[in-house]
Amino acid sequence: MKFRLTLFIICCFLFLNNITLAQTADFCTQIDLVQKATKAAHFTPKTYDNNMSSGIYKLFLEFLDEDQVNFTQAQVDSFSHLEKNIDNALRNNDCNVLHAVTREYKAYVTARIAFLKDNLTAEQDYTGIDKLVSKSYNDGSTDDDENENEYFDSDESRLKTWSKFLRLEVLSRIARTQPTLSQAQETFKTEELRIRTLCINEELCAME
Repeated sequence: MKFRLTLFIICCFLFLNNITLAQTADFCTQIDLVQKATKAAHFTPKTYDNNMSSGIYKLFLEFLDEDQVNFTQAQVDSFSHLEKNIDNALRNNDCNVLHAVTREYKAYVTARIAFLKDNLTAEQDYTGIDKLVSKSYNDGSTDDDENENEYFDSDESRLKTWSKFLRLEVLSRIARTQPTLSQAQETFKTEELRIRTLCINEELCAME
């Protein structure tokens, strides 16, 4: 397990730091060196097989999108073949298997940045009742309306959820900064715009 986790963590670090270079010889060389160093550092390194591949794949998905709010199901499907092929890729030093992941990760980043920029000026709808449900429950219960334990079925459903999270964050910050409900209501329009701009710019800075 230590071998698998160590290899996974280092590879994820290299992946995110080389997201635009994942197909290059330099990246392949880094992965090869990581494998050699990890094998040398462990007394009983795991065998490269489908069980190891599946374990790393699940950890990799959690690392990229733990709460299932970044990718659509179609995006995940495009690189789901990795679940049974990471062991072969590592054995053969084949970095091309990451092509689909880097493509979809870049697509997610591009979509997220576009969403944030669009909502800097777009008026938000706080009327009615919104519903946000965690993608997974500890007690195993489910809610069909929110499709928990699943990735988004479309770009539209992803944008809808992102919008809910944005409004929730804005309202939460307003609630923390305003001492009373009446004051929050009186200053809502100006505070909403100020805090929304602040939230979005903070994330844009991190995303860029």
